[in-house]
Amino acid sequence: MPVTRLTAPKARIDVSLEGVSFTRTGSDARRRGATRRVHVGWDDVEGADVLITRKGRVVLLVAVTGAPPVEHHRHDPYALKVPRGQSDLAHDLVGRINDEVATRRRWRQTAEG
Repeated sequence: MPVTRLTAPKARIDVSLEGVSFTRTGSDARRRGATRRVHVGWDDVEGADVLITRKGRVVLLVAVTGAPPVEHHRHDPYALKVPRGQSDLAHDLVGRINDEVATRRRWRQTAEG
């Protein structure tokens, strides 16, 4: 079954036909300056990547059009620290997000002619 969700203790990321959604605890959302649920449509998703912190932890990052830059992933409303043992799932999810973004880009370019 394809990975479409990744759950951490304080947050969850869901990928659907409409886009990418982040659901967080109240305290985690306040720290990041976001609402508890943030939905980003596919037109605003630029891609995704995996970051390895200095401590060796895996962080899933989603690049969003128009999102202000943040100094640290702890303050990024479009980042999720992945629980230990789920780094393979994070890499798989990043690949799926990037494939979807590339496909939609090709569709737009074809439609523009």
